[in-house]
Parts: sequence; structure tokens; C-alpha cells
Amino acid sequence: VQNGLIKFIDTEMLNHLDGWQKIGAGAFVALAVKNLPNTIEAYANNQVVAMLGIIDEERNIDIDALHDAVMDYFSTDGEYINIPMLGRIKITKQDIETLYKYIKEA
Repeated sequence: VQNGLIKFIDTEMLNHLDGWQKIGAGAFVALAVKNLPNTIEAYANNQVVAMLGIIDEERNIDIDALHDAVMDYFSTDGEYINIPMLGRIKITKQDIETLYKYIKEA
């Protein structure tokens, strides 16, 4: 997941930024991704996430189940999310498919 996420962010997001926004977002993403194992550990210990069964005992994420669940409810027009240092951005179904592909390839 970590390597696919890095590739997606570098290829699909940071290439569309410049100046301080790119530097800030790049630093934020690098630190967030570096901390991903701790983030996964925290979520794995969360009762609600544990109920979903998407993180196993070895802390592997069932990316297929997560992908399928997200795609079932994702608007065809995309969804807006707020990302620190980037602001409000629109994520489309194609973005999700691209991220999924990068994660599966990694």
C-alpha cells in the first residue's frame, strides 16, 4: 500500500503543483507515508475498523475489499476532500482506479 500510495501521489498529485505548495505537500506526504505503519497499527486497534475486517493480524490491508466498498458509493462526478497543504481537491473514480492499480502493482 505504501509504495503504491507514494507512486500515486508523486505521479498524479505533486506533478500538478508548483512552488511552495509542491514543497509543502511533498514534505507532508513524505512524512505521512513514512508514518503509515504506525497509522495502520492505530487503525487496526480501533474497534470499528476491526469490525470491518479489512486489516488482518499481520497488518495487511484488504485493498480489494476496500476498493470495492468505496467504488460502490463513490459519486460518478467525484468527491471533494480536504488535504492539508493542498486544500479542497476533487477525487474522481478514475483517480481511485489509478491508485488501486498502483497499489496492486507495488
